Amino acid sequence: MNDADKKKFINPFNRKSWLTYFSSLLLRFKYARFLGLPSLKDIPDVLLERLYVPIYLDKTPSTDPLDETKKTYGIGQALKQSRRHVILGDPGSGKSTLTSHLTTLFASTRKHSLESMLGQMIPLPFILRDYNIKKTITFQGMLDQFQAQPFWPEEKGPSADDLTGVLKAGQALIIMDGLDEIGDIERRRALQEAINEGMENYPACVWISTSRIIGYEEVPFDSAENSDARTQAKSPHLHYIQPFKKRQISKFIENWYTLREADPAVREKNILSLETAIDGSDSIKRLAANPNMLTMIALIHRVHATLPSGRVMLYDKITEAYLESIDTFRGIQETSVDKSRHILWLSELAFKMQKQRETKSDETPEILIPEPRIREIMGRNLDSSCDIDKELSYIARRSGLLLPRKPGYYNFVHLSFQEYFAAIYLYDLGICIQALMPGKKRSPAPLSWISFKKK
Repeated sequence: MNDADKKKFINPFNRKSWLTYFSSLLLRFKYARFLGLPSLKDIPDVLLERLYVPIYLDKTPSTDPLDETKKTYGIGQALKQSRRHVILGDPGSGKSTLTSHLTTLFASTRKHSLESMLGQMIPLPFILRDYNIKKTITFQGMLDQFQAQPFWPEEKGPSADDLTGVLKAGQALIIMDGLDEIGDIERRRALQEAINEGMENYPACVWISTSRIIGYEEVPFDSAENSDARTQAKSPHLHYIQPFKKRQISKFIENWYTLREADPAVREKNILSLETAIDGSDSIKRLAANPNMLTMIALIHRVHATLPSGRVMLYDKITEAYLESIDTFRGIQETSVDKSRHILWLSELAFKMQKQRETKSDETPEILIPEPRIREIMGRNLDSSCDIDKELSYIARRSGLLLPRKPGYYNFVHLSFQEYFAAIYLYDLGICIQALMPGKKRSPAPLSWISFKKK
């Protein structure tokens, strides 16, 4: 879009109706809301823009969170290249936070580089888990639901004609957040067709869709990277969110304690303490490369003034958040299996995978396990009434603890979680042995990290 086209844009900050909409948007999106960790719920939300650290993208997913050499680019460079994008990332990598950041940026009066590039775009964030996506959904049907969202003003806000005018002018920044959160593949396919319809009807708008990597691949768009020259301009560009690098982690920690601690001396002490704790452990460093994990680590450090002594307590809290708290916070209920049952089969699975490490070479440390083996383990540990398909989908798609890595194969989101669950399995096995053999003592450190090494 050239400068002449931008001149056709309205100035939404001179229109009371759009100002009313922006005020409502900001109430919904301007805060960093901390998911999970119910024991830390007393920590208040903070303004997102004071905490936010920009994410970086690449055309391929990261294979090593500790790789500091991979070249990446920011969202601005992506938007300069094209007006249609799909942004993929693992659970907790910052997809929804990017939605909130872009929405807040364009709904605020402060100047920023993206406005200079794109013009005064009007953000239209579609949080897809809040939508009733039927197999007959159309883009107009999605617009109707959008205008029924809590942040769309019932009174004194923009009219349907105002919204249509913005779309026709190409002034809308349309964000489809969470394609993968539509669990049924047929409904997700209908959603994709509705989005394609919208891009066809309003080609000048900026379109951004986000999804977890797993889930998107089942119903992908025809991306620009895989399109011929004739259709390339109409196809979205595909990007993968990259893990936080050391400088991003440091910037987040600095922002975190700048917001949380008024005393400069205490603030610097806490920043140094948390950075040292992360730098001192490769396993925690790998966790911290994920923004949501880093937030959990920072929450725990803030409350305890240190990370828990021993990794087990840290992983206990993070696992609790991943299995229970995040979806409870979001109002999503996809499984009737309680946390203890999740842990039962995950711990046996992790133990079996740890044993496989005995035969793996140092050059190929990644352990993958086939889906039939997972289902066998689940069948032994879950009630016969449990829907195994639904449970596996929940753990792989919603919790993000276990991820599909290639068709039919899974592994844990981090090797450290595999070790953690394997330790739980051996600890529970020790309890059973003690019950059968009262004279046998368990290890004084039963939850020490368990790792099988070749002798």
